[in-house]
Amino acid sequence: MDQIEEALAKHEALSQAAVIAKEVSPGDTQLVAYYVVNPGQDVTATELRKHLREELPDYMIPHQFEEVDNLLLTPAGEIDRKGLAAFSKLDGPEEEGFIPPQGAAEIFLAGIWKEALGVARVSAHDNFFNIGGHSLLCMQIIERIRKETGVRLSLDTVIRNTLSQIAAEYPFVFPKEEEREEKTTQASKEEVATAGIFQRLKSKLQGDSK
Repeated sequence: MDQIEEALAKHEALSQAAVIAKEVSPGDTQLVAYYVVNPGQDVTATELRKHLREELPDYMIPHQFEEVDNLLLTPAGEIDRKGLAAFSKLDGPEEEGFIPPQGAAEIFLAGIWKEALGVARVSAHDNFFNIGGHSLLCMQIIERIRKETGVRLSLDTVIRNTLSQIAAEYPFVFPKEEEREEKTTQASKEEVATAGIFQRLKSKLQGDSK
C-alpha cells in the first residue's frame, strides 16, 4: 500500500491519501483509495487513475476512489484504516453525469462489466479502465464477449473507448435463447471431450514411465 500512497501523494491537488484492501465479496478483495483535496483545488478519479498509471502497473491501481474531508486517525495518531473501510461504498463509478446504458448492445456490455468489476452500475460513458478495470480483467471480458456474440474486441479498443462507443462501433449479434442454450451445451461437450483426451494422454504417459 505504501507505494500506491506515495504515488498518490505526488499529485499536486492532494494533501493526504490512504489506500486499503477491502473484501467486497468472498474471495474478491479490491483496493480503495481515500484522498483529501487541497483547498481551492479539484481532481476527479479519472485524473487520479491517469496519474497513477504513469508510475504503477495496472494491478496496483485502486478500483475505487473516495474523496473525504479528512483521514480518520487512531488515538495514536495513525491512519484508522478500519474506520475508513466503514465509509467505503463500492457501489460503482463515482463520477458525475451517470448515463444509463441504452439499447441491447450497451446493456449487454454493461452487464458483463458490472459482473467483472463487482460494481452495481456502469454508465454508458464509462471507460472500463477508468472504473477499476485492468489488463487481466479486460482479457476475460473480451473472451466472454467473443464467446457470446462472436465479436472480437482488441485490448486497445477497450482502453481507448467508452462503453457506448464500443457498442456503436461493433455489430453485436445476440443469439436467440435456444441458440444460446445449444452453444452452451456444445461448449460443455467439448470441455468433457477435451478432459477425456487429456486423461487418456496422462494415463498413457504414466504407463510409459513405468
